[in-house]
Amino acid sequence: MKVRVAAYEFAPYYSKYLDSSLTSDLIDALNAYQDTYEFVLQEVPAATRYRALSKKGCCDVMFFEDIDWGWNRKGETVQAVQPLIQGSDRFVALKQPGRTQAYFKDLTDKRLGGINGYHYSFTNYHTDRKFLEQHYNMYLADSHVACLRLLLHGRLDVIVLNDEFLAALQNAKEDYLDKLLISQRHDQQYKLSILVADNKAVSATIIRQLIRELGRNGTIDQLFRRYNLSRFQIYRSRGVH
Repeated sequence: MKVRVAAYEFAPYYSKYLDSSLTSDLIDALNAYQDTYEFVLQEVPAATRYRALSKKGCCDVMFFEDIDWGWNRKGETVQAVQPLIQGSDRFVALKQPGRTQAYFKDLTDKRLGGINGYHYSFTNYHTDRKFLEQHYNMYLADSHVACLRLLLHGRLDVIVLNDEFLAALQNAKEDYLDKLLISQRHDQQYKLSILVADNKAVSATIIRQLIRELGRNGTIDQLFRRYNLSRFQIYRSRGVH
């Protein structure tokens, strides 16, 4: 049975601009482990991802998502299964002589950058593009990669990136991190789980069991290590009952 996995721009979990992603690798691992279900990636826009898991939506599950990011308000019936990662968003600027952490204290005079469809704590979780542009001087790009490029080229003053993406940049050929001033305080923290839509191709019970088995054989730990995410990992197979 085919199971469609909704994925939106959320590096390093998924990005069409990167050669690999954690979601794609987890799908490959699930398909290699069993043959009852065929997991298939389905790219969806971040701003409309809620429709993907709706009753008439195109998808059945979503990996690495926080159910508190608007899912309850949208009225979709989904279950959060297996918390996997605890991550954070942070403000990021370019390093410059004399620039310190004080640069992040007042953002009102700065051109900000974020991702369309994302929920940010400092904006009170507003997602409307026009509202954010007007009230926060915030440009919304379509990916972390695009935001980073705009920052590096001086088009934006401060952008919001997640700790996991910053950790994954350690694997990049270019040394981006040496160019960046990263805020010590985070904008928000979150827990990423697997969301399973009710009454679709696969149940939450099955997903929980498959993740448990991949945890026990070491696959989950291996995937997190591949993207330098072990320190963010909250799922441990021996802790699941």
